[in-house]
Amino acid sequence: MPPRSVFILILTLLHLCVKTDAQNNTANSEPRSIVAIRALRASVASVESELQERRQELNAATTAEEKTALSKDIVSLNTRKAGLMTELESVITGIDVETLEEKLGEQVDLGGEVEELLRPIIQELKKATSKPREVEALRAAVAYYTKRRDLAKKAVEHLDSTIKQTNDEEMKAFLDGSRSTWQALL
Repeated sequence: MPPRSVFILILTLLHLCVKTDAQNNTANSEPRSIVAIRALRASVASVESELQERRQELNAATTAEEKTALSKDIVSLNTRKAGLMTELESVITGIDVETLEEKLGEQVDLGGEVEELLRPIIQELKKATSKPREVEALRAAVAYYTKRRDLAKKAVEHLDSTIKQTNDEEMKAFLDGSRSTWQALL
């Protein structure tokens, strides 16, 4: 399912949950974030159910065409589930989880072809600039891990706030499990 379809599905589920919640609990409605978490968990459960069905169908398939089509469906469903899990984690923590998952950039090595042509000059330049490059690499690593720590701290604070907003013990347990994961990053 394309990302746009997943987004529309999430919005539809959110709308239905908000509408149902507003009708059933007008006096004691939950915050939107809790409603969104419920909707996303329901979407993940639905995708997991579909995955299980497709896997059973794959095991029962007899032709190569069926197996290929079902394998593609399974890959698509796994991608959809991963997107929903990322969205769920973003709603739970209140931060963009993908920002945390950014990799520390690797330095591009232009030395390959240029080194053959200018080997003696490059060797001298490397000797002269080795310390500043090491210092810059360490600065980049410190900045990366500081940003990562700050995002984890913000996520834990948001989770604490969200946990306080719900009275549902199952939801609190779910959120507390996520909080433990983020707390481990600190």
